[in-house]
Amino acid sequence: MRLLAGLLFGAVLVLSLTGCSNRRTFPKELAADLEDYRPIIGYDEGRTNSDGSVTYSFKKEQREKLLTMYKEDIEAKIAELTGKNRPAASLTSVLHSDDYTRFYVIINSSSFDLFDTAYVLPFLRTGAVVQILNGADYKTVDVTMEFVDLTGVTLLDPTTYQRIFKKD
Repeated sequence: MRLLAGLLFGAVLVLSLTGCSNRRTFPKELAADLEDYRPIIGYDEGRTNSDGSVTYSFKKEQREKLLTMYKEDIEAKIAELTGKNRPAASLTSVLHSDDYTRFYVIINSSSFDLFDTAYVLPFLRTGAVVQILNGADYKTVDVTMEFVDLTGVTLLDPTTYQRIFKKD
């Protein structure tokens, strides 16, 4: 019986130390984005840390619902940007990795304008939020975006969340 109790205590300790918590810390530049969802999902206001980051505590269901909403927002935005009435003719498709660490923007180079990149750069932020909600460290989270021509030729150097949004 003592062995079983010891094993259970050990399992609880391991789980608590391996990040199974529903507490997530977001960099300052992403925390404001989460405030928009707070009234919808009902999680408490975040706690601002000394480095400006903000820590939120979620119930498991709240974190999962927020994660689902962010993923659905990404998919809806991709459909909008690449659909029949797309805002930039050059954007033909946007693909992403399952974990939202990489986005591939497929471009028709004959109609490409550098300003078209502004439509897809927000995916760097939303990809970072999804990763943090899944347990990634807010200090090292990163998302890479590549712009590729229909023929497979990379048009621009890949850009990353860290390069654009992190100034430290």
